[in-house]
Amino acid sequence: MEITEGVVAMGDCADGLWAVYAAALDERIVAVAARRRLASYQHVVEHPSATSIQNDRMTSVVAPGALKWSELPNLASVVAPRHLRLSGLVDGPNRPLSQDELADTHARTAQRYEALGAAGKLLLPESSDVTDRQGPGA
Repeated sequence: MEITEGVVAMGDCADGLWAVYAAALDERIVAVAARRRLASYQHVVEHPSATSIQNDRMTSVVAPGALKWSELPNLASVVAPRHLRLSGLVDGPNRPLSQDELADTHARTAQRYEALGAAGKLLLPESSDVTDRQGPGA
């Protein structure tokens, strides 16, 4: 599907987190593409000794106490029913998620999109697909 009107937010790594946050807060954003971003804050909690420059930047967008009220897959759910493409997501140690891990992490996101009749607008391509440059509605 081609997106011809509205604001599209795109980002890589930490900027991908910002793109999802922005779309969750601003309904003028009609589509989001986030690439190589942290899949879940829980992955950082599960691997507290695993740090990298990339994840240090990614976790810098976490508000203190954020896990008490939100988690990244829940935040992604708020974007529904708008277009959302999440590709090349990584865990705490900055490893690409397998397709099964990605599906498990974003199961609630997928359920929300399905409940709103927008399952086709949520794209979770293979995590190894980090070179893909197509936008969120591709």
